[in-house]
Amino acid sequence: MHSSFEKIFHKTTLDLSALIRSFEHLSDEQINTPMQKNKWSIAQTMYHINESIEKTLRYIQKKIQYPETIEKTNFYTTVKSFLLNTTLRTDIKMKAPKGVVTLIPDHITLDEIKIKALNNSNTLQTLLEHFPDELVKRNVFKHPIAGRITMYQTMQFIDEHLLHHARQVSGYLKENR
Repeated sequence: MHSSFEKIFHKTTLDLSALIRSFEHLSDEQINTPMQKNKWSIAQTMYHINESIEKTLRYIQKKIQYPETIEKTNFYTTVKSFLLNTTLRTDIKMKAPKGVVTLIPDHITLDEIKIKALNNSNTLQTLLEHFPDELVKRNVFKHPIAGRITMYQTMQFIDEHLLHHARQVSGYLKENR
């Protein structure tokens, strides 16, 4: 694994585990109850997170098969990535971009959440361990809002997106103790 990925991969893995631990004591019914009227449940939020990670990884796996098509990064890429991640740290409500939201099941078990999260973590680790050095400073992912970003910036986005939803879950859990 490229040295620039190690710390962010480790952080993302820990953040995902911490999020799952925060609600794994709840019943199946509790994690499938909407957190607010007409909003997602904890289970649906986790489904969304897992789907987002899975789709991102699939895109990158396909994209790196054609390295000659991948543009080099630039200052503008850094600014876009920074703005995206800063927005995710705020309480600003954002609708998921068109094409990102998939049909979210009404009921998802804790085991399904854990299995999907573990599979995504394993896939991400494998991708990072075999990520070509020559693509480290290239824009391998096209984020629906921020546009093309590097693998490291993609990892930052994955973690910030995860933490954005973790704050929602945490707030809900505090209100419903």
